[in-house]
Amino acid sequence: YKAINCIHNRHVIDLQGLKQRYGQGVRITIVNDKANELEEVGKKIQEMYENCQVIRNEEHNQLHIQVKNTSKFLFSEAFQTLNTLKVEGRVQDFSISQASLE
Repeated sequence: YKAINCIHNRHVIDLQGLKQRYGQGVRITIVNDKANELEEVGKKIQEMYENCQVIRNEEHNQLHIQVKNTSKFLFSEAFQTLNTLKVEGRVQDFSISQASLE
């Protein structure tokens, strides 16, 4: 895994370093009409990812989770976990997106 470098005004910029330093990480949105399930799912995600921020939107039955430290984050792992929770009926829908400086 190599960093991508860009030359701008005679300075070499490490784009991956900029992304890690100033990027917003990963956002996970989870939807479920059952309030108690949302709380349990939020706890499970917090156990998986240290220092994540969980914001509950009761009006739309959603959890918004911000994972800032993405050094150990794998999209495949998050997708598999959330898809399993969906099959079990603990999550109605979910999305995973990566913030970008691009």
